[in-house]
Amino acid sequence: GDVEDLHRRIALDQSVVAVEAGEVLSERQALEALLLPSANNVAALLAIHEAGSIEAFAAEMNEAAAELGMGSTHYTDPSGFEDSTVSTAADQLKLGRAAMADPTFAEIVAMPSAVLPVAGEVANFNELVGGEGFVGIKTGSDEAAGGCLLFAKRVHLGGRTVTMIGAVLGQREGDFIEAALAHTKSLADSVAAAVHAKAVASPRPG
Repeated sequence: GDVEDLHRRIALDQSVVAVEAGEVLSERQALEALLLPSANNVAALLAIHEAGSIEAFAAEMNEAAAELGMGSTHYTDPSGFEDSTVSTAADQLKLGRAAMADPTFAEIVAMPSAVLPVAGEVANFNELVGGEGFVGIKTGSDEAAGGCLLFAKRVHLGGRTVTMIGAVLGQREGDFIEAALAHTKSLADSVAAAVHAKAVASPRPG
């Protein structure tokens, strides 16, 4: 059952949210649990609800990845915890652009926290959200991948606001997620400064 799956994933040191037998989650609440505190147990529940099995959902994920041109990505599970699920930074950028075009997805990943029926208040593992223009997207970490963050940040450029999307992968210094967050902030700041400087630079004479 769902509670047994929760205990199994805890034993494997996966990120989860608390569930109880008979608990009812709306699809929106399930997505909040999945996208904010990285609830791998909820990822499995959603996959089975959508496709009937983990394997069938992974096949759907691979079809979607192919449609997005993610040629170096292969999914074998809905949470990305298995070592056999692989991707690249370039492919994650393609996924990020497509995902942020969905208003509901973009709204959820920009939330610093949410309240769930049994788990109560859960925080977004992406601690950058809510500050300095960061509006997403998703953290991830395990021993094989290190600390990873696909991010989105709104920046002002030439009188308009644009969304920068980037990916930081394979961070292993200390706490993996904290390392990914720190490198993301540094990368985003550097890119924003470089783009701003280019936008305001005067043309060279001659």
